Amino acid sequence: MTTGAYEPLTPIDVERRQRQLLNELTRAGVALIQACNLEVDAKHELDRATRKAMLSGKAPRVARDGFTAAERDAWVGEQVADLQFDYTGLF
Repeated sequence: MTTGAYEPLTPIDVERRQRQLLNELTRAGVALIQACNLEVDAKHELDRATRKAMLSGKAPRVARDGFTAAERDAWVGEQVADLQFDYTGLF
């Protein structure tokens, strides 16, 4: 398609461009689905690891004269930091 900036497109040029755009749109849709699947998988993995760390016997126990919930959450966050980075790095 070698039309100038001000030359009108022929019907054949228009149809060709429509096909190209439809193909690009289809490829973008497939890429979006794949990205969404990766995001969901990463989120599930992060949530699973967070629960595992929280319920492990190694996590600080929250008590009146002991650790706070914030300290426990920080410890859990440290245990899953790599997965958190992987999840947020997808965006």
